[in-house]
Amino acid sequence: MANGASGLIANVIMAFMNPEDEMIVIEPAFEYYYEQNNVFGGRTKYFEMTPPGRDSSEWTIDFTELRKFFNEKTKMLIINTPQNPTGKVLSEAEILELAAILRDFPKVVLLSDEVIFIL
Repeated sequence: MANGASGLIANVIMAFMNPEDEMIVIEPAFEYYYEQNNVFGGRTKYFEMTPPGRDSSEWTIDFTELRKFFNEKTKMLIINTPQNPTGKVLSEAEILELAAILRDFPKVVLLSDEVIFIL
C-alpha cells in the first residue's frame, strides 16, 4: 500500500491489472505512469499525441489511430487532464470521442488522473 496520489494510481493498477493485460497511456505523460503496469506483470502501450504544429496550436489526439491500440487484452486506459506535462485540457468533443471508443470496449477501466486546483 502506497501513500498519496501516486500511491493511489499504483493501487488502482494493481487492483485491476493482471499479468499480460495491456494498459494504454497517452503521451507525453506524467513520468509516474511509465512503468507502473510493468511492475505488476502487465504490458503498457504508449500512444503519442500529435504536438502543436502548422495545423494546430495545441496537442491533438488521432482517435482513429488510438482506437487501433485497443484489443481483447486491453484492460485500462489512463487519461490526465489537464495533461502533465503538456497542460492540454481535453475538450468535450475529445471526451465524447474517448467515450465512443470505450463503449466498444466495455471491459476497459478508465483511470482518469485529474488535476484540481482550489484557491
